[in-house]
Amino acid sequence: FLIVVELETGVQRKLRFPAVSAEDRELLRDVTVDLNRDLAIVHWHVGDIVEWLPQPLTVVQNADATKALVLPQGTPLVDGTYRMSFAITRRWFESIEPTGSGNTYLDEAELLLEIVG
Repeated sequence: FLIVVELETGVQRKLRFPAVSAEDRELLRDVTVDLNRDLAIVHWHVGDIVEWLPQPLTVVQNADATKALVLPQGTPLVDGTYRMSFAITRRWFESIEPTGSGNTYLDEAELLLEIVG
């Protein structure tokens, strides 16, 4: 998603940003860009650089896939900050049409966990 903030009013809009790959969206995660009315860059800021490492997981879900239990594999998790990224593409009904907002539930979410021993 691309979050657009109208600076004069503070109104935020969350827009889907499908033209950019998941890898590129990850690179843009903490980047803030201020544009003027002509859409020229006035100021930009890159947040702290953080390297996220994959953690092997096991996911157990119920029969209709509406709930899940997420368990780390292998050794226990060490102290630190963990990020879980979720994405769902769930068709509402069978269709020959391409997947889209008219026939599919599409969403993304993220959960940050701080583990302190």
